Amino acid sequence: MVISWYGEGSFRFQNGETSLLCDIPLTSSGASIPRGKVNVYLQTITKWDEKGPQITSPLEANTHIYGGGEYDSDGIRIKGFQLENDSEKTVIKTTYQITWDDIIIGLLGHISQPLPPSIQEHMNEVDVLIAPGGGDPFLEQAQTIKLVKQLNPKIYIPSFIPFKGLKRKTADPKDIYTAFDASGDAKDKFTFKKKDLIDIKKTQVVVLSV
Repeated sequence: MVISWYGEGSFRFQNGETSLLCDIPLTSSGASIPRGKVNVYLQTITKWDEKGPQITSPLEANTHIYGGGEYDSDGIRIKGFQLENDSEKTVIKTTYQITWDDIIIGLLGHISQPLPPSIQEHMNEVDVLIAPGGGDPFLEQAQTIKLVKQLNPKIYIPSFIPFKGLKRKTADPKDIYTAFDASGDAKDKFTFKKKDLIDIKKTQVVVLSV
């Protein structure tokens, strides 16, 4: 599997010929906008109005997923859990557990409040966890550190961290790197297989670059 980052909360997961993309970043963020075709496009934040969910994407996708529920597409099993306390009347936030080729990924998206125990129990077995690392307006860094240590994934990939061209203020994730003895050195992409994770006992932080 190959994981790439486009900035903010936008990640592409590629496994063979199958790809999943989550959360196309806003053009106003300064991030580059991914285009092309993917098998699955997944949203962790969805705007609603009187007409229902507002879904727009420059991508072609076989399957479009948003909100809570169970989904199965292109060999990928996905469970969505709505963040009730973190959502608003016109904005729904969702976390996901993604099972793909025997790898379990926890995707916490735009979370800004502590993860409810009812959802946390579904994240206890994740191999790879993606959660905000830049603090406000998302989950505070101290809370992120605590949560990652509780869940103890093999790999933690921070989202919403600084990148060149970012147009909003965000905190330096150095405290997170220190907490997990990570260097903070960034990779263009993270390539791995399930067997590469088996012997990892202590969470490793993987930092991606745009």
